Amino acid sequence: MEESKKNLVASVFLSFVLTLVVLFRFFFPLNQFPYTHDGQNHLARFANYKIALREGQLPPRFAPNLMNHYGYPVFNYNYPLANILSLPFSLVGLNYELTFKILVLGFLAFGGVGVYIWLSHLLRKSLKFWQATLLLLTYLANPYLLNLLYYRGSIGEVMVYGLLPWLMFILIKGKFKPAKKLKGKLWWLF
Repeated sequence: MEESKKNLVASVFLSFVLTLVVLFRFFFPLNQFPYTHDGQNHLARFANYKIALREGQLPPRFAPNLMNHYGYPVFNYNYPLANILSLPFSLVGLNYELTFKILVLGFLAFGGVGVYIWLSHLLRKSLKFWQATLLLLTYLANPYLLNLLYYRGSIGEVMVYGLLPWLMFILIKGKFKPAKKLKGKLWWLF
């Protein structure tokens, strides 16, 4: 196995381990959920999304059990990716608290790998183990992220936080190239 593949595998492993170490209080105990501003609302949305699909709403628009069982059109205004990704876990029988934690862990580890790959490409070299460790600790111990997890509990922002390094990698790599016609016309946006 060549050196870059070894480093990539090590960064994936390191990303999962450091995510668990830095966010230990959030993930354990597994059967409890930390009290956050939006966390319990997301758990209710996970459950109502599954119920709405079971009732035949496609795409789900109305959460049938919210607002004292009168229903609430929260799915018209809320981001659907978290609810969609929670479905396989709820169909297997996992509780919604554990589903929320698995989604957070997955997206943060995915973002950690993205940070490693993005900065390796940006620096045009493979990062050493201590550099990757410091990089991932900086990414995971960011005060914004800790505030987001322990106080606000918004799964959508965690998902964006995990996808942002990959977006930066795509932009740096040059896969996203706006059309030449648009370059001259979009100057007024800034």
